[in-house]
Amino acid sequence: MISWKTVFASLLSVGLAFPSTARSLSEIRETGKIVIATEAYFAPFAFFEGDKLTGFEVEIANAIATQMGLKTEWVNVGFDALLVGLQQDRWDWVVASMTSTPERLKAATWVAPHYCSGMVAVGKPEAVTEAGMKGKVAATLTGSVYVDRANQLGFFSSVTNFPQDTNARMAVMTGRADIWLTDSLVALQAIKANPEAGLAISPVLIQDQVASAVKKDELELSAAISDALAQIVTNGTYAQISKRWFDADISCK
Repeated sequence: MISWKTVFASLLSVGLAFPSTARSLSEIRETGKIVIATEAYFAPFAFFEGDKLTGFEVEIANAIATQMGLKTEWVNVGFDALLVGLQQDRWDWVVASMTSTPERLKAATWVAPHYCSGMVAVGKPEAVTEAGMKGKVAATLTGSVYVDRANQLGFFSSVTNFPQDTNARMAVMTGRADIWLTDSLVALQAIKANPEAGLAISPVLIQDQVASAVKKDELELSAAISDALAQIVTNGTYAQISKRWFDADISCK
């Protein structure tokens, strides 16, 4: 489990600070800046290139904020702390490749989905078939929907959780686990970056509509972000960003 000491150290490393209270849309507009939390170890969606935070979701959120007339301030924390911090008024918006679940719907108000993808299994070619997954050890990200899904599928002998998705991937590459459960687009990039690993990707096991979240009942803020997302889809900004990262438009049709 990631301690708040670790989270605070991560914040200091990127020079960011928490707002003291939750802010309404009008209060955010008054300051001209929206504070966004993510988990920056999920390439190509959010990750560091040197000291620079980048990625598809980072660019999309920045474009949405620009459409709203706002600047952005990013906070990097552990995945399982994102919605907790939102409830505790530590940031305005969470953008971190999340799929809404019944539990998460209780914890936050969700914005319109900003991309569609799905869960896949990554491992040796013989291990990523339905028959091949049976009895294998799976690795995935702590706090992600993939943990429950892995148990629901009933294929695996055990499911090991890791604090970062990159740790789960490394567990498979080093033989500590057989299957890495992750987003299909994340998997594609990892395979391209490490062809020597000899890993393969299963067909999509479960489809996902990925969305972002604001504090529970901040309906005006959620609507404003959703409207700005629709505008960047209409004006072509979304497609430009998506094609640069994936050579395809991954918006939800």
